Amino acid sequence: MLVWQRSDPGTIREDNQDVLVIRDDQGVVLLVDGHGPAGRLVASEVAARLEPELVRLPLYGRPDDAPARLRRLLIETARQIEQDQVAGRLPAHSGVSLATAVVVEGQLIAARVGTAGLLAWSGGRVHRLEPLDLPRLADVLPDLEASRAPKTAPRAAASPAALDDRRFLGPHDDSDPTPEAEPGATQAGMAPLRNPELLGPLPLTVGDWVMVFSEGLLMSQPLAEVARVAGAVQAEPDDLAAALFARASQRYDGDDRTMALARFLPADLRRRFPPDTVIAVDLDRRLRMPLWQPLAVLGSVLVAAGTLLLLLWRKLR
Repeated sequence: MLVWQRSDPGTIREDNQDVLVIRDDQGVVLLVDGHGPAGRLVASEVAARLEPELVRLPLYGRPDDAPARLRRLLIETARQIEQDQVAGRLPAHSGVSLATAVVVEGQLIAARVGTAGLLAWSGGRVHRLEPLDLPRLADVLPDLEASRAPKTAPRAAASPAALDDRRFLGPHDDSDPTPEAEPGATQAGMAPLRNPELLGPLPLTVGDWVMVFSEGLLMSQPLAEVARVAGAVQAEPDDLAAALFARASQRYDGDDRTMALARFLPADLRRRFPPDTVIAVDLDRRLRMPLWQPLAVLGSVLVAAGTLLLLLWRKLR
């Protein structure tokens, strides 16, 4: 894949709660956007658990089965994270949104959860996964027009608590934007992972692409607005992606913002393990060889074992 990516922590937090994972050698793109006081920690944990599973996803079956397997993977990850939060191994009152795309035998499988968004170009048209319940920029900045004007003086930044969608957080005192989570407390942050929106399988050709966006970028630049210029990505992909990121940042630079564009090359669209020429030895490793070779070896071993047993039986008689 040819990849363009950019991420910025914004002006209201010291750390960037967005975690971007791109495995260009495996056809995997994953963006996890953390929400809440411990959003970065939870996002990192979700990304660490999903990355190896997404890499293995193409090995489990055909493209038609991949959306259902991806859905189960997201639901299982949500269950594990929630259990860790209840047990106190991860902070409560924090959650994630995410957008991910995986190439399975030359076809694109994608999913979106929460306030992240995704665009994909396939078959000469753009496909969208719209964010769910995206906070309005007018609710974050009292004066929307002022946020779009050129910055002549530093403007007051919204607090992190004002940016966090309340669906993703448990109840807490509004006077304290970063409350301490009690061990064992439950929260609704991971609940959206149980209801992912999926896309695909979409057949890919060389030059097709996928873009992922975090909440901070989509608040000031809706996905529908980006989709209107999607056709120009083919001509000037890097320049257009940089311009989209810069325009969104000019409108609002408070929240962390992440955007990535991945364009597919011929190597990404080849079947890595053609079913008729591959034998699987376990879930993580596959041997490239014609199927008749291991069958011939197995047959030879069985014939030899049968011959030895026959000779032994004759001697015992």
